[in-house]
Amino acid sequence: MAEDFFLFPFASTFGSFAPSTAHFYFVFLYSSRIYYIKILQLEVLMDRGRKAVTLAEYDELRKNARMMRKNMTVVEKILWYQVLKKLSVRFLRQKIIYYYIVDFYCAKAKLIVEVDGIQHTEKDVEEYDAKRTAFLRSRGYELIRFSNSEIAHDLYGVEDRIKKVLEERLGREV
Repeated sequence: MAEDFFLFPFASTFGSFAPSTAHFYFVFLYSSRIYYIKILQLEVLMDRGRKAVTLAEYDELRKNARMMRKNMTVVEKILWYQVLKKLSVRFLRQKIIYYYIVDFYCAKAKLIVEVDGIQHTEKDVEEYDAKRTAFLRSRGYELIRFSNSEIAHDLYGVEDRIKKVLEERLGREV
């Protein structure tokens, strides 16, 4: 009995890499049964053409995101446990979107909440943040930033601002 092997693309519209992710399946026929093995090809569009994210790079992003979830800063913990976790919409912590790890993400509203520590006042970090923000906004994400001191000293104001943006994006009260 001959065994057939072939690859075919399956367009993906889910996950943090949508819509530019292509999922490929290695399909083979063995003993009259079809087996599918999913292979991720992660390609994202950059301002200067295409940048391919290899599986090794994606694994590194996943490891970093997992480590960041386990080692949240005190201010991130306050925002997570006192505000975001209690909202009626689901937020995720340290979520990979394209090739960035964002602090908090609400998929329904395509809202990203970033907590900026003191290092975000440095010039090179500010430039990186501006480029990252522009890229994510160009993909339809709304991004709001709060400094550590804002969260520490005006948590209710931060909560109100997040709720206001969520209500605008979702068209309903949260």
